[in-house]
Amino acid sequence: MFTSKLSLHLAGAAVVAGSITLVAITPPARADVMYTLDTFTGTGTPPAGPYGTVDLSQDGANVDVTVTLAAGEGFTNTGAGAALTWDLAGEPVVTITNLDATKFTVSHDGTSTGNLDGTGSWFYEIDCTSAACGSGGNHPYPGPLTFTIDNISTADFISNGKTSTGYKFASDICTQIGTDGTCAGITGDITATFDSATSIPEPAALAILGSALLCLPALRRRQRS
Repeated sequence: MFTSKLSLHLAGAAVVAGSITLVAITPPARADVMYTLDTFTGTGTPPAGPYGTVDLSQDGANVDVTVTLAAGEGFTNTGAGAALTWDLAGEPVVTITNLDATKFTVSHDGTSTGNLDGTGSWFYEIDCTSAACGSGGNHPYPGPLTFTIDNISTADFISNGKTSTGYKFASDICTQIGTDGTCAGITGDITATFDSATSIPEPAALAILGSALLCLPALRRRQRS
């Protein structure tokens, strides 16, 4: 009996250990990093953040970008900022695909810089179109903003050097969309700093480990019987 229980204990340990090993050696299909848009750089006192997130997903040789704003907020077209700005190491000219051209347009692709009030200069910029965001803060668009940057990695994103740590991303938003669809809050740039990054676990790896943990109750039932 003792030998049988010991064997079951060892079997359970082996299942978990083997799964952890698989998690460690399984190459990730998508490596995600999420930045939090947590700092407001405009004029006035907006509600407390965070104001949204920027999610970077490595998809083969390309990076998928998703900008999600907090509930009640929207992208604006004030001229003081952009829907999203960022910088890349070496300032390569990039190709941006999968962008909804009815709502957003690429205004800087690495060939030149744009200077935005409060957040400094950026090599890459996507603007919200007047059809989607109107002019000024009269028609904020809640998003999301999604697109793909070809032939880069998530490690290529760098800070723009505006502050001691630099901004990683900036976005021009309205902090509160009114019931009539216009901006009832404050407009201004929200930024994500280098320190706001959070790694997101690989779903496939979590599935492997989860499957292993689900096996443990069955092993315990066998032990009791």
